[in-house]
Amino acid sequence: ELAASLGCCFSLGYGSRMEPCCLRIEPATTLGSCAVERRLGGATAFKFGKCPEDADEASCLIQHHGLIVDVGEGSCGSQALATTDFNAAIKRNACTVFAALLPAFIAAVLFVRHILSRRQAEMTEGQQHLLADALE
Repeated sequence: ELAASLGCCFSLGYGSRMEPCCLRIEPATTLGSCAVERRLGGATAFKFGKCPEDADEASCLIQHHGLIVDVGEGSCGSQALATTDFNAAIKRNACTVFAALLPAFIAAVLFVRHILSRRQAEMTEGQQHLLADALE
């Protein structure tokens, strides 16, 4: 059913410094009639609904949503990009944060284990005293 839904087939290239350029759009097409592909120096993609307004938006859609942009996706305004960039930064830094917190977590686990084993040893000694007192 989605393949029959109308959308926009668009192609773009990348100029100097990989800046998006040369946007070509084919509005009111279907996914089945759009030759979606990545190629050296550009891409052809499909977006359900409204076409991208310029090459920058088209490039953003491809970068953040892939070659087929579903209904409800495709927002590449500054707020959407900021959220996407923030989420990407969180994912990139997750390993760094984990690596930084891991030694502290291990130290805390070892400390708790030490305290619990000490208390267990004290309880065992106390229980031994109680048992010795009871047997006397």
